[in-house]
Amino acid sequence: MKILAATPEIQLGDIEKNINIIIEYAQKAQVLGCEAIVFGDCPLTGSSCGDVLYGKTFKERQAEAVSKIANEIKNLDDLTVVFSIFESGARKLIVLKDGVVSEHGGNASIVVKETALNIYTDKSSLEGADTDGINVFIFPFVYTAGFVAEKLSGFRDFSELVIIGACDGESCDDLVYAPLKAYIHNGEVTEYTLKGDLLVFDTEKVQEPLRDITLKSDNGRDARRPFLPADEVQKEIFLFDMLKIQREGLARRLQTIGSKSLVLGLSGGLDSALAFICCVNVCDYLNIPRENIICVTMPGFGTGKRTRGNADKLCELLGVPLKEIDITEAVSLHLHSIDQPKEDDSFKPDVTFENAQARMRTLILMDIANKENGIVVGTGDMSELALGWCTYNGDHMSMYGVNAGIPKTLILPLLKLYAERVARADIRDALTALVGDIGDTPVSPELTPVAEGDIISQVTEETIGPYLLHDFFLYHFIFSDRSEEEVLSMAADSFAGEFSEELIKKTFGIFKRRFVSSQFKRSCMPVGAAPLEYSLSPRTGYRLASDISSKLF
Repeated sequence: MKILAATPEIQLGDIEKNINIIIEYAQKAQVLGCEAIVFGDCPLTGSSCGDVLYGKTFKERQAEAVSKIANEIKNLDDLTVVFSIFESGARKLIVLKDGVVSEHGGNASIVVKETALNIYTDKSSLEGADTDGINVFIFPFVYTAGFVAEKLSGFRDFSELVIIGACDGESCDDLVYAPLKAYIHNGEVTEYTLKGDLLVFDTEKVQEPLRDITLKSDNGRDARRPFLPADEVQKEIFLFDMLKIQREGLARRLQTIGSKSLVLGLSGGLDSALAFICCVNVCDYLNIPRENIICVTMPGFGTGKRTRGNADKLCELLGVPLKEIDITEAVSLHLHSIDQPKEDDSFKPDVTFENAQARMRTLILMDIANKENGIVVGTGDMSELALGWCTYNGDHMSMYGVNAGIPKTLILPLLKLYAERVARADIRDALTALVGDIGDTPVSPELTPVAEGDIISQVTEETIGPYLLHDFFLYHFIFSDRSEEEVLSMAADSFAGEFSEELIKKTFGIFKRRFVSSQFKRSCMPVGAAPLEYSLSPRTGYRLASDISSKLF
């Protein structure tokens, strides 16, 4: 049997447009000589519309749409069309053949070319699937790093299984959905793609396993960086996936809103460098000139020459113009207007002094985005959000946060991977050296005046502790829900000889206190695709009340 798996680019929520797409692909299936076409999850509406899917309006319009599609394709002889819809809080399967509509629950068993086609939309039912015939699983998979090894390994017990993910065109608010099409034969992946809009599976042809895809169990996590797999080969694949997901999310957002300009504040530090690389990736992916990246560096009272110089070098190497807007005068006027206290003829360097700079930078970027019909790309990472190490409505705010799902300790490995493996061959050595210098620069918001000799006076890890520990705690204590005693014991083993037990305990205390007290910032964080299985998004990730007791932990 030839089955066409279709994940076309739909228009989220636009039923009228999606009707025509379904009809068009059904016609393609017949031209390709297929006996059946099975669509990705909910092609009439999309899976990620939100609560509107539960409303009466969608229910009525979907019923009308099914009738219209059935009427339009009734002359496609011997073709069975299958797709799911969302109705009354659950998925329902629609099967069309010869103009006849049959409705099923979340699962259906039909006969095509004298062969049973068993279709499932929930994994619990699939696990007890009928061994006779061909099994098909439709599910809106979320694309996360390590997708193949971690997600598809759960299907290696199947002898015959077609897997179809979400249609292209789903929301990228906090997640990137996978337009997956895969075929598993005797526990091996014989066909697989996350690209393109269709793939034909011929179940009668000899199936050979794909050499570059192996379904295997999780081999554990990296002892010091637990967000990464322990296996070195899988680790590189994992990081490549992260770069792709970051790119896919921002690219989808640009396509959806019809904008081609990206506005970015580039400090020359780790986070803004990765956000910058993401913007470059998106421009290349969408065939947009890199000049459409409006890169702005905004030196203030604490900006060092090293980071400022690295911002220049980064833009020069990757062919992006860099605009400088010095914020010291504007911030001084603002501080004067709110009567900020002074010490020795200089403004008092307190939290107001620091946050005024961060908010001024965000104000400038937002206004430039309005002026250029672009969007502000956020640079803050997941570790900073966990600790609240960002200025509320300052660097905390953007129009799309590309780093919000990436822990601080993975920023440098991602930059190195891009420099060594993705960048043009003629700039790889120079870019790798630059990334090394960016990584060697102490992490700092640079909001307090630099010391004599251009020495950074505000070093983040001297204040809150090492990010290696904070990310370790975030993974094991928050996302893996281990006990405090277990986390401290694991940290002592993993960082023996590197950090003292006293420092580990002190940093853990800082982590717990700041994680709880900073939820109010996360509760209104901007959207941004999460490349990992875990995130701090208040919509799709770890949820916590903003006013929960500080004694929670």
